[in-house]
Amino acid sequence: MAACKSSSGKTKNTMLVLKVLDEVGNPVEGAQVFLYPTEQALLLNEVGIKAEELSNEKGKVSLVNDIEPVAYYITAQKDSLSTSAAGVKTDTLQKWRVNKLNVVLHPQKSKK
Repeated sequence: MAACKSSSGKTKNTMLVLKVLDEVGNPVEGAQVFLYPTEQALLLNEVGIKAEELSNEKGKVSLVNDIEPVAYYITAQKDSLSTSAAGVKTDTLQKWRVNKLNVVLHPQKSKK
C-alpha cells in the first residue's frame, strides 16, 4: 500500500521503512521481517506484525498497515543470517511520518 503525502511532507499513515543489511553493509534481498509491540511479545514468540513482502534487492521493506506511533522490537531473517534473539528496538515512531531504520543481520552459528 502506498502512503499518500500531503504538501507538508507528512503521510496519512505512520510508516516504517527498513533497510536490511549484512554485517558489511550490503543489502539483503529476501529477508522476512516481523515487528513486535513489546519485548515480552518478542521473547514469548507471540504473533508479531509480519511485513507483507520480503526485503527487495536494495534490502528495503516498508510496513504501513497496523503501524502505530510506538516503539517496536524488530526481527529479520534470511537463511543463516538474522538479528539477535533480542531483536532491534526502534525509537518511538513519529505519527504520520515515514520512519526509517537500518537492520543489520549477523551469521548465526548452526546448532550441533
